[in-house]
Amino acid sequence: MDQNIVKVGPGRFEVYWTVAGREIPDTRIHLDFNPLIRHSALKRGDAFVIMHWQDKPKGVRRFGAYDGRTDSYYSSANPGIHGVVPTAFQLDENSVSTSPTAVLLFLNAIATKPAQDLFVIQAG
Repeated sequence: MDQNIVKVGPGRFEVYWTVAGREIPDTRIHLDFNPLIRHSALKRGDAFVIMHWQDKPKGVRRFGAYDGRTDSYYSSANPGIHGVVPTAFQLDENSVSTSPTAVLLFLNAIATKPAQDLFVIQAG
């Protein structure tokens, strides 16, 4: 199985799984980090990372990380976190219809992808 990440706009991504190039039904996740960015009074280009747990598919869920500095999204089953401490918060799911809503926010941080199935969050 392969995970596919497609950027659909600033702070917005589609994530889904395929086997032999064919999409597996019910694996697509629509991610919009813009409500979280607005809630935290951040702006793209700032050094921050928003990390969350992907809500599907069961059995191969991963952590995801949005890097505000590069407007990029990374995914890993075993991310690394070095020298930064997050703040946890959750948006009211009655007032937003996007995902994710419960996240860890790392300020003054960047995310890098040193290997295929790894991202690292570190001071930036």
